Amino acid sequence: MCAACEHGRADTVQFFLSRGASLSTMQWPPERPALICAVESGSWDLVVAVLALPNCDIECTDVFGRTPVIAAARCAHVGLIDMLVNKGANINQRDENGWTALTHAVHKNHSPSVQLLLDRNAEIAGKDKTGKSLAHIACAVASRSIVDRLLEAGMLIEEADNDGVYPVQIAIQNRNKPALEALLG
Repeated sequence: MCAACEHGRADTVQFFLSRGASLSTMQWPPERPALICAVESGSWDLVVAVLALPNCDIECTDVFGRTPVIAAARCAHVGLIDMLVNKGANINQRDENGWTALTHAVHKNHSPSVQLLLDRNAEIAGKDKTGKSLAHIACAVASRSIVDRLLEAGMLIEEADNDGVYPVQIAIQNRNKPALEALLG
């Protein structure tokens, strides 16, 4: 069942659960906590089942320092982001690279996740380990609507990263015309 969960086979996990298998007796590898595996699978039912386990830690981390809410943002599972935040997950927790759930959602260019996290007051300030701000990430890959929404939320665009590069330069380097138009518009 661990393998089925880890590989996102929610149907197989549900089959095992329907046959009486118990998640609480499973030995999960410490680098892949059960809740993160469940979130990555995208199965609402599986996440609910894992959250019901005794000693389930909503702030558990994988080997990269990613929490379940970060995993949900990386996988664009907006419903699971909402569930985890409603259950008290810290949306501003940073992984080992200094990225939050919002940073991952922006990097995935997933507008519904970005909108939900902003609606839940996700932090837009701060920098990752390389000194890149949310504006740097957004200008590299995000759509105009995401950049516009981040600007409306107060995203700063005047700070350089550790290499002295500004977000507008990132937009130009990555030929992200929609982001550039949002910055200049």
